[in-house]
Amino acid sequence: MQNAKITGIASYVPDYVLTNDELSHMVDTNDEWITTRVGIKERRILKGEGTGSSDLGVKAVAELLKKTGVKPSEVDLLICATSNPDYRFPSTASIVLEKLGIKTAYGYDIQAACAGFIVALQAGTAPAHRGRPVRGRRRRRLLERSLLPRWLMQRPGSGIGRAGRKNRSRRRAVNN
Repeated sequence: MQNAKITGIASYVPDYVLTNDELSHMVDTNDEWITTRVGIKERRILKGEGTGSSDLGVKAVAELLKKTGVKPSEVDLLICATSNPDYRFPSTASIVLEKLGIKTAYGYDIQAACAGFIVALQAGTAPAHRGRPVRGRRRRRLLERSLLPRWLMQRPGSGIGRAGRKNRSRRRAVNN
């Protein structure tokens, strides 16, 4: 039986930091209220005209490919788990693939809020569990998680993991 394992991780967060103190000048709140209720001291904000989740994803995927030595042509699938896609259509995953020039893969988005990365991980590793790699080849699958800020509740950024195959030998039960 085939199994999957995480063989690499990478991430990206925007440079601009919005602190609770700065936020308290924009809305009726303060650092103590935010910290005691949600535990967040600061959040990262993606700035720039026309930027979106795909820009976070591009940087995280590029870093993952560099760290793991995987060539863009070896990528089969990109799953983007996001609560804030660039558009409803096309998928943010497709935009990331296009921006990186990856033509051999397909991509789709999963919107499952906080559970998004786990849901994407399940979807990305399912072919290995069935013993069927994506498109009939033993290729790499990339899973992306990309979230933009929701003022107080989430810390934004983009994290990515690489799922690969791992052989798992079958264990035989011994009956006494």
